[in-house]
Amino acid sequence: MSINTPTLTDVIHMEYPRCALEGFRYGYFSQELARALVWNRREEYMTSETKQCARLWSPVSQLDGLTISQPGYVWYIFSHLDIKPWDRVKEIGSGSCRTQAITLALTWSEGFVTGVEANKKMFDLWKHNIKKNFGRIPDHLELIHGDGLLHHTDVLYDKILFSAAFSPKRQGREQIAKQLCVGGKVIYPQFTHKIGTLEKSTYVCQLSLLTKKLDNKRDIKNLWACNFVPVVSEGKGPDGEVV
Repeated sequence: MSINTPTLTDVIHMEYPRCALEGFRYGYFSQELARALVWNRREEYMTSETKQCARLWSPVSQLDGLTISQPGYVWYIFSHLDIKPWDRVKEIGSGSCRTQAITLALTWSEGFVTGVEANKKMFDLWKHNIKKNFGRIPDHLELIHGDGLLHHTDVLYDKILFSAAFSPKRQGREQIAKQLCVGGKVIYPQFTHKIGTLEKSTYVCQLSLLTKKLDNKRDIKNLWACNFVPVVSEGKGPDGEVV
C-alpha cells in the first residue's frame, strides 16, 4: 500500500457515494457492501424532523433520545464483520433499521436476519421504514420487540452486531458468545463510563470484535472508542437504572 493510499479511517470520513466507491477501490469494502451502503442512504431511515441532519458526522436523536448511528460506525462495523449472503445475522438495538437494511442487502439470496429492538416507538418506526423501503417485510427478516441480549431462538448466528452498548455488569459478552456458531463473529460496544445526566446521557464505549473458536474459546480484538446509547430491557439501562 503506497504512502498516498487512504486508510479505512480516511475512507469512512468521505461523503456518499465516494466513501463506498473508494472503500471498494482500496479493498476495505466488498462490491456488495459498497452497493448496500449506496442503496441505503441515512436520510431514508430518519424521521421527517431529523432528515436535515443526515449529513452530520455524529449520531442523531430520533425518538425517546435514541439515535441513528454515526455514519463512520456503520461503515466500520460492516467492513470488519464481512457478512456473507448465506449468513444468519442478529442485530441488537435495530432502531430506525438502516443497519438492518444494509444487512438485508448483503444476505438477500440465502441468509436470514433477526432484528431486536426494546423501545416500542423505535420498533414501530423500524417496521414502518422496512415496509416503506422494501415494500413489505422480507421473508428472511424476523422482527422482535424485546431484550436483544436474550436468545430468542435455538439457532446459532454467524454474525451479531450491536447498535447499542452494554455494561460489564450485565455480562452481555457471555450471553452473546453463547449465541454464536463456531467461527461466528460479534462486534460490540461495551460501556466504560457515562457522560451527562440520567435523562440525557451518552455512554463512552470500547468497540471490540469477538470471534468464537472451538471448545468455546474466544479471540477478542479491541478496535476503537465510540459513544453509544445503552442496551435497555424493560425500561432499564445497562446498570439497572430506570431510563
